[in-house]
Amino acid sequence: MIVHLDRPGSQRVSFESQSPAALFRVRQPDVAALLVEHELRVRSECAVLMTEALERAERLPTLPIDELVRMVVAVTESADIQVLTDMAAGAKVRAHLGPRAVMALLRHFSVPTESMISPEHGASQ
Repeated sequence: MIVHLDRPGSQRVSFESQSPAALFRVRQPDVAALLVEHELRVRSECAVLMTEALERAERLPTLPIDELVRMVVAVTESADIQVLTDMAAGAKVRAHLGPRAVMALLRHFSVPTESMISPEHGASQ
C-alpha cells in the first residue's frame, strides 16, 4: 500500500506498506523489530497529518489519535489488498470503497469543534 498525504504549503509525503511482505518479514525477529520502528514512524507522521486535517475540518477526535490512525491504516491496507485481488481475478474493482470507509471512520470517531462546550460559554451563572 502506498499512502500519499498532502500537507498544505509543502510537497506530497508518501509512505509504503506492503502487507504480504510484512507478514513474511515478521517471522524474523530482527527484521520484525525494524518493521515495528518503521510503522511507528509512519503512524506518528500520519497522526500529525490526521490531526491537521481534522483541525482544518473543524473536528476533534473522540478517541486517541494514535488509535484512529491504526484503524485508518488497517482499513486502507485491507481495501488496497481487495482492489489488487479483484484486479488480478478480473473482477469488478471498487477502489472507491477504501476512501469511503476512511471518511466514515473519521466522521464516526470525531465531532464538530463547535459541539464542544467551552468553559466560558457552557456554565450558567
